Amino acid sequence: MLTQASSLRLFFALWPDLLTRARIEEAARAFRNSVTASWIKTEKFHLTLVFLGDVETHKLSALKASADRVRATHFCWVVDRAERWRGSGILCLTSTTVPGGLLLLVDRLRESLQTGGFTLDTRPYRPHLTLARKADCRPNLQPAELPLVWQVNSFSLIKSYLDQGESTYEVLRTWPLDEH
Repeated sequence: MLTQASSLRLFFALWPDLLTRARIEEAARAFRNSVTASWIKTEKFHLTLVFLGDVETHKLSALKASADRVRATHFCWVVDRAERWRGSGILCLTSTTVPGGLLLLVDRLRESLQTGGFTLDTRPYRPHLTLARKADCRPNLQPAELPLVWQVNSFSLIKSYLDQGESTYEVLRTWPLDEH
């Protein structure tokens, strides 16, 4: 196992702008009275694109260079459903239709990272935005706040670390997506 000083816990994600983040919070608030769960703080909302896990710090430049090579265009993600995943108890927002732009971004990012020598998770990509963990029941209704439209203009490299026993996220760098 790598030591804290020699590695960083990293992932690539869509990081919502302030307005989108506020709309996600409104949707989460609609469930808080009817679902007992461990709720994710608003500042942590994100959509993971590629999870890397522990990456040796000396590979950070190569990681950023891999992301520099990714070319994709802006797209909209229409978040229109809430789900509770039975096994994990995750309550999340997702979409009926996954936009082609999102899948293309993930594919190009994965391809560039693999070309750069990074080992990636092989599980199928399942886009979702986690609202809570350990949810005790399925949400009964879709909140009035859905659907919400997230205009995606960039993707980010995120560092995850423990701060006073709680996971904290830090945006290390953001890459703009090309205009249509």
